[in-house]
Amino acid sequence: NLGRLNKAQIEAYKRLESTMSQGFSKLVNVLHWGFDRLSWEINQQTSIIKNIDHTLKTPSETQANEYRKMAEELARRLVHIESEEFFQKALSLNRLDYRTYIGLANVQMQLGQFNEAMVTLNRSLPHAPKEPGRPPISDWQSYSLRLIGHLHFCKGELPRAISATDMSIALSPAFAEAKYDRAKYAAISCEPAICDRLLREAIQLRPLYWLLAKRERAFRNVKDEVKCVLISMRNAAVENAIEQVNSLDTASQIEYVN
Repeated sequence: NLGRLNKAQIEAYKRLESTMSQGFSKLVNVLHWGFDRLSWEINQQTSIIKNIDHTLKTPSETQANEYRKMAEELARRLVHIESEEFFQKALSLNRLDYRTYIGLANVQMQLGQFNEAMVTLNRSLPHAPKEPGRPPISDWQSYSLRLIGHLHFCKGELPRAISATDMSIALSPAFAEAKYDRAKYAAISCEPAICDRLLREAIQLRPLYWLLAKRERAFRNVKDEVKCVLISMRNAAVENAIEQVNSLDTASQIEYVN
């Protein structure tokens, strides 16, 4: 009945809030991986990832590519067990395609197989394509290392999470997602100066993080410092917008006079 349903919902909200406050919730991180999967699908449109197709020469490599595509479509339809099966088939035929490892790791994370996902991501590292000087990701090992760091974080292994994420940033300095993750880890380990710098850099690279940071529970240890960062960056953005508008007004007036 409605009364029991209401009590169940209240209890569920309490449990979710309690789990989120611990910082290592599998549920929360599965949801987060969902956003990561969307990001990966967008990133696959970059030229460096598309160029992997040009290296496929043998019949087995071509068949592996077909298995990979089927696995990706199954994942999009949320048929994760069958998707994992086809990713594994693709790897059995071609162990050189970076996309297959990342696709498999994403599915394993959706299934809650975090240890298996860690193994898959580590296996992906030698096969990550590189495009030096091409932001935001100039070395795709950065993508794998950022996810490895996130998995360590979920397991409560903060020093390992920091180490993997630092390597990710070193390889791709314009990788906003890695910098935002590292800012969170710095906040949790009470390193306000590092958190301040990396949060600013992440927001400059991807302004969406300004909104996310306002609601990020990981920043509660340095909430005053983060608040100052957000206010100062907002004020700077407003000033810049006003300058841009004024410059456009001035230009239009000069054009009108001429």
